[in-house]
Amino acid sequence: MDILKIVKTKESQEFSCLGEQMADILSVINTESRTLYWYVFDVDYYNHSEEIFKSPISRFDCTEDLINASKKVEQFLSCVFIATKHDNIQWDMEKLPKTEEDKGLQHEEALIEIRAFDTTYFEVYVQEFNVANRLKLAFKIYCT
Repeated sequence: MDILKIVKTKESQEFSCLGEQMADILSVINTESRTLYWYVFDVDYYNHSEEIFKSPISRFDCTEDLINASKKVEQFLSCVFIATKHDNIQWDMEKLPKTEEDKGLQHEEALIEIRAFDTTYFEVYVQEFNVANRLKLAFKIYCT
C-alpha cells in the first residue's frame, strides 16, 4: 500500500484541502476508479450554502459524481473518502471511519482512501501501484 501526502495540485494555490484540489486528485485517478463506489464520512467543510454530503454517510455511485460534489466545496476541514468495488458495504455505525484515525485503510474492502487534514494536506492511501503512480506523476512537486 502506498501513502501519499498532497498539499496542493497547482502552483497558484495558496491553501490546501480545497474542493477543487479534491476534484483534481479524483480526476487523475478517474480512469482506474470510474466504476468504484465512494463512501464519505466525517465531513466538515466551508460552503454551507447547500448540503452536499449527508451525515453520517454519503455514497456516490461513481467517481465523476464525487468530482462534481467536491467542486461545490470551498475547502474541506476534515473528511474521509473510501472507494470500494461493492455498493452494499455494511458499516458499523458505532465505528465509522474518522479523519484522525491511525494510518492505514479503515475498511478491509477499501481500495482507495483519501483524508483531508485540517486544511493542511490530503492523505491518500492506495492499494494499486498504477493508481499511486498516476498521482505521484501528476502532483510530484506537491506530493510526499
